[in-house]
Amino acid sequence: MGAPGALKATPKRSPERKAHREQLEALRIRWRKLRTIVQFVEPKSTRSRRTIRLPQVVVGALKAHRTRQLEERLAAGGGWTDSGLVFTTAEGTPLDARNVTREFQALLKAAVVPRVRFHDLRHTAATLLLSQGVDPRTIMETLGATVRSV
Repeated sequence: MGAPGALKATPKRSPERKAHREQLEALRIRWRKLRTIVQFVEPKSTRSRRTIRLPQVVVGALKAHRTRQLEERLAAGGGWTDSGLVFTTAEGTPLDARNVTREFQALLKAAVVPRVRFHDLRHTAATLLLSQGVDPRTIMETLGATVRSV
C-alpha cells in the first residue's frame, strides 16, 4: 500500500476505461447531431423582411457567385439539394457555421490580417459605407439597425 492519499494506478486499457470512452464518444456524436440541425423560421418582426439597395460591386459579386453556384449544381447532378439559399455547400445544403468560421479565420491568417469575428464584418461594412459618403440612414436600413427615440 502506498502513501495516504496516493492515487491508485489503473491500467490504461481497463474495461471500465474502455466503457467510459465509448460513452463519451456516443455523447459527442449525439451532441454533433444536435448542433448541426438547421431550422428555418420566419423573421422575428415584419420589419425584418425588407428590400435593401446594394452597391453595384455587391450586385456584380452576387451575380458571379450565382454563376459558380449553377456550375456546382450541374456538377452535383442528382446530388444537389435545392435549399433556396444564396450561400450553400457544393451540394446545395446549408453552410455549417463552424466551417464558415474556420475558413474565415484561415483567410485572415493567409492575408496577414488580425483575427476578428465573422460578425465584425458587419461593423467593417458600416465603416466603409460611411467613409464613402453613404447616408447613415441608408446604412442603418441596409444593416437592419433600428433607432430608438430618446
